[in-house]
Amino acid sequence: MADVKYDATGQQIEPVELTHVGGTAQTGRDLSLDLKALVDDSIKGLLRSIGDPGAAPLNTTGKTLLYNTAQVEAFLSYIRSALFLSDRTLATSTPLANGAVYTSASFNAYQSSVGYIEVMVKTDKNGKLDVEQSWDDSNWDLTEQTAIVGGATLVVKKQLYAKYVHYKITNDSGADQTYLRAGHSFSIS
Repeated sequence: MADVKYDATGQQIEPVELTHVGGTAQTGRDLSLDLKALVDDSIKGLLRSIGDPGAAPLNTTGKTLLYNTAQVEAFLSYIRSALFLSDRTLATSTPLANGAVYTSASFNAYQSSVGYIEVMVKTDKNGKLDVEQSWDDSNWDLTEQTAIVGGATLVVKKQLYAKYVHYKITNDSGADQTYLRAGHSFSIS
């Protein structure tokens, strides 16, 4: 008695006499060589075009699907870093004495292809914010000034024209600050 086989639904599978494959009559020949050729040529070729999932995608040779996926991911990572999508920098939280000035680090806008700086300042005393730009990182040729109102949060976005940018916060209120939080971010638009 032959083994009885069942499909996934529990139905009994009836043995089938294979008489034709692709319109070609079968004459009792062993199909195992045909199946082996199919696996060796078609399926292994398809897997080679995908790439070896066990290998690091950047170490693959040729333009496999995994290689191309890794290239796309690398490009998107570059775009994210160029846009500074997650870069929000707290530059200082040290309160300024009356008459004191905080100057941020200078940033090379050309190096990262950014077009704008956004500065946020919150303090308890009035003052001023100067966003300054320079072509040589020494002579600050363009200054855009905004008043800081104590107790309010100031957010300004300035377009960058020169190669370098930094900003200054001046406490000219007549009293020492008790708190100061200042930060910035960059973007291409």
